[in-house]
Amino acid sequence: MSENKLNLSLEDLFKARFRQSFRGYNMSDVDQIMEDVIEDYATFTKEIDRLNKEIEKLKKGYR
Repeated sequence: MSENKLNLSLEDLFKARFRQSFRGYNMSDVDQIMEDVIEDYATFTKEIDRLNKEIEKLKKGYR
């Protein structure tokens, strides 16, 4: 991942699909992990937004 740029958006993760193949992964296991990743990703995104707002607020206080 490059600095300040996400490779995948929350929407990309939500829309992700995996092809089935012979002796492939158990799809319900993959779906569960993806749900957990999406939830965590959303949490991190909200926290980053909150922290960026706090940074801007603090910068304004020092001017």
